[in-house]
Amino acid sequence: IHVDRVLVQRRQAVPGTPARMSYTGCHSLRSYSSMQGTVYWTLTPLGPDGAEYPVTQLLIPPARSLTSTGCGSPESFDLDLNRPIAPRARINVEIVFDDGAKTGWQGVLPVTGQ
Repeated sequence: IHVDRVLVQRRQAVPGTPARMSYTGCHSLRSYSSMQGTVYWTLTPLGPDGAEYPVTQLLIPPARSLTSTGCGSPESFDLDLNRPIAPRARINVEIVFDDGAKTGWQGVLPVTGQ
């Protein structure tokens, strides 16, 4: 499990969706085994003092693929556009294998982009 960085982007309001700050993780997940499992992600922006920002986690079905690369998952939204952009974010990844075994990763990364 490797998480490269966390990107932030201001998203404009569209019908049915308010303007928001979008925080997304960029990751590389690779399985070297034939085991199958389910991947659960969360991303929590952290303020300058380390406090968690109250955000909305994008609710998507857990991933079944144990091999993936890209940006956009996990994703969370901050609807308070007056709040400063978080300088860091905590990402949690949990993998639950079909046999019940678990593994995971947690890290705090700097937030980049705009």
